[in-house]
Amino acid sequence: MAALKSDVTVERPSLWWLHEENKAIRVGDFKLVAAKGDAWALYDLSTDRAEQFDLSARCPRRPRNSPTFGRSRPTST
Repeated sequence: MAALKSDVTVERPSLWWLHEENKAIRVGDFKLVAAKGDAWALYDLSTDRAEQFDLSARCPRRPRNSPTFGRSRPTST
């Protein structure tokens, strides 16, 4: 709760979300996204904030190298 009371940066190893079968995970400057039924696309947000250039073909191993990719999975409640 301290982060809500003051102007501080909260460091996270990763952030993921799932909405209507669309999914994404962000680790550092890299973001993986997949729309319902589509393959994963990889973006470097430090150079491509608009997510225009999919790096997944040029960096096919990058998602597997992420320490949290594939481990953080949503559970239904």
